[in-house]
Amino acid sequence: LLQTYPDGVVPVTDGSLTTVVKLRAPNDFRNATGMARLDEVARAGSRRLFARAIWNRVKQMPDGLYSPFQEFSAPIAQNATAVAGGAVMELRPGLTVDLHANVSTTYFGDSRLHEEIPALEAGPTLPGSRVNQEFREKGTQGEISDNLLWTRGSHLIKFGAGALLRGTQSLLGVVGAGVYSYSSTTSGNSLGNFEADRVQQISMARSEEHTSELQ
Repeated sequence: LLQTYPDGVVPVTDGSLTTVVKLRAPNDFRNATGMARLDEVARAGSRRLFARAIWNRVKQMPDGLYSPFQEFSAPIAQNATAVAGGAVMELRPGLTVDLHANVSTTYFGDSRLHEEIPALEAGPTLPGSRVNQEFREKGTQGEISDNLLWTRGSHLIKFGAGALLRGTQSLLGVVGAGVYSYSSTTSGNSLGNFEADRVQQISMARSEEHTSELQ
């Protein structure tokens, strides 16, 4: 593992199993936000169209997920995207159609890189992700509404219909390749057990995925 995934920070020693280095997790926080809009109004004012789009992307590296082995550092992502559009049209004097629609998605979660490699517990930090349980949640919402406004004298009559769809998907994942513990309550020589490949405990679990929809 050390040859396949070198850390790049531990100095070369004279062959001893341990060495002391000072590490500092990077303060990595990235935030990007964008917005676009489009508006169109007819000269006579009988038609108005609009469209909106906004997105936000956040990525950060908490200290608890940092690994000196760069290929195993897993940031947390939080994303949101929303798109909306609508039209207001006057079919004839006193009769107007108002149509709106929007769709939005959200995402929050971390990820466990190199899922094929089990978690190794032997005291010192070894190659492998520090995320023993990964969590991902994605939400989607869509809405559409259509209204017909009829104006006659001092009276205003409104007819309308709409639909709202919501859905969520969540995943609570565990280490699919298992957790291999070399810690011993009797000898206390975790590093020696790792060197001799004496596994003290193996834990396996199953990931769970949940999906819900609301209409």
